[in-house]
Amino acid sequence: MDDLVRRMGHLTYEVEDLDRAVHELTTTGHLAVGEIRDGEAFLRGDMHHYWLRLISGPSNGFVRVGYEVAGPRQFEEVCSRLEDRGVAVEACADAIASDRVERWVRFVDDNGIEVELFEHMLDAATRMVPHRVRLSELLHAVFLVPDVPATVDFYGDVLGFKVSDWTERVAAFLRCGN
Repeated sequence: MDDLVRRMGHLTYEVEDLDRAVHELTTTGHLAVGEIRDGEAFLRGDMHHYWLRLISGPSNGFVRVGYEVAGPRQFEEVCSRLEDRGVAVEACADAIASDRVERWVRFVDDNGIEVELFEHMLDAATRMVPHRVRLSELLHAVFLVPDVPATVDFYGDVLGFKVSDWTERVAAFLRCGN
């Protein structure tokens, strides 16, 4: 069976000081500004429009993780799996202007983690200027969850994630696509 999810596409964070966060992530994090607008900054590390979306707000913290589905058929399959599990989703069929992706669905998993599944993110107009450190992909995110086996089951059953490794059933490494 083909992978349902191609890659981890982006992370979204709320930040109290957007200008400072952008400065820190572009100077020490070696990311480039893809776009800044209305209290938001989109930072990238490759040809995709963004890896990090920063939203100006009253606190600092994680908002959501976004995964790119492998294609239209896989998008429908994941939506069907979410529906079968009774997971409430919010959908946007034309998100190019607002979110720089074709379409998305968002849901909150049993751990309170907001997840966005999207189809095709816009590409950046230009290549990044190389730094001494060259970033090529956004690969890892770590989430602290109360029930690791249940979380592994959910992400395996619904999104097709595969377990790469276990650490005494208290930590699991999951992979998708790449």
